[in-house]
Amino acid sequence: MRLTDIVRLARTALGTEKGRDAGRGLTDRAADAAGRVVGPRHSGKVDSARRAAHSYLDKQGPQDPGRVRS
Repeated sequence: MRLTDIVRLARTALGTEKGRDAGRGLTDRAADAAGRVVGPRHSGKVDSARRAAHSYLDKQGPQDPGRVRS
């Protein structure tokens, strides 16, 4: 499987509510892990990145899976 195929499948998954929910869960777990590593000193940056990721996922919706956004 080529990288373009993987990207296309990921974009298709983000077009579904179930895929966006899975993405939110992954970003939450990644942010929690990062928070444990960097500690309270950079917790604001970790929370900001989590909010940005959630915002991006919220904007994803049904789209043409063959179209690659720039």
